[in-house]
Amino acid sequence: MSDDMNNIAVIGAGMAGLAAARHLADAGRQVVVFEKSRGTGGRLATRRRSEAMFDHGAPIAQGCSDFDATMCALSADRIGAGWRGSPGMSALLKPWVDGLDLRHEQQVTAVDHLRDGWHLTIADHGGAGPFDAVVIAIPAPQAQKLMPHPALEKVMMRPAWSLLAIWPELTLPKPSAPFEVIVDMSSHPNGTVGAIVAHCNEAFSRSHLEDTPDQICSLLVQRLQQLTGCTVMPRFAQAHRWRYARTTDPLGQPFIDAGYGCFIGGDWALGSHAGDAWRSGLALAEALTAGG
Repeated sequence: MSDDMNNIAVIGAGMAGLAAARHLADAGRQVVVFEKSRGTGGRLATRRRSEAMFDHGAPIAQGCSDFDATMCALSADRIGAGWRGSPGMSALLKPWVDGLDLRHEQQVTAVDHLRDGWHLTIADHGGAGPFDAVVIAIPAPQAQKLMPHPALEKVMMRPAWSLLAIWPELTLPKPSAPFEVIVDMSSHPNGTVGAIVAHCNEAFSRSHLEDTPDQICSLLVQRLQQLTGCTVMPRFAQAHRWRYARTTDPLGQPFIDAGYGCFIGGDWALGSHAGDAWRSGLALAEALTAGG
């Protein structure tokens, strides 16, 4: 396969997509990465608001011993059982981006295999291609819209609302409904006093999935006031919705071979951790370079 798979499109610049792209580029392939957002890392995300920095996606990156060795090689910071980028999670994968043709704010809306190869339709940017192969490394429900496949229907992912706040007067409570995890961002390097990220549980996130960020922000601020008795309002507060935050029912294999040089993968293939995304991305790249 590798003999005629030299020009490759990768859709998604999260852990899986960038792991695949980096491995392919290092193997001498021509790789173009298409990412719909302005940043990289997917749910390994950092948002800068007001004077603070918030890791509002995954608070740490966890995986197997091989993943640990890879993160160590990236000079990531060891935090308990996982890893963190510096100064924030979004910086974790920056070394892999060097030298890649990474195109931000280009949302792929269609993937078509024609006589001369794979062609992508990109919102507000026309198209791209032909490519010899395409790697789709985005959440399974989004991948299903681009390249429908029966195996993707088995994968289940849950949403999560997160509250980002600067609230020095708040004494952090133990997480209780609707909160699942509350992270003190002020303890991180260069952290701002009172900066927190509060992640909500699945029940709350599903029942309020289509609420607006302003509505969720108000609800969560009120709930934290009820839990702590704090009457002071936060200096800054904002809610963020992760529609596909965490895998609950994984595929059970590293990737899907959709045929004709199209491969689909992500953390959802193997589990819910960043290390699962890394293993999937590596397997995707190895499938395209096998024998080459």
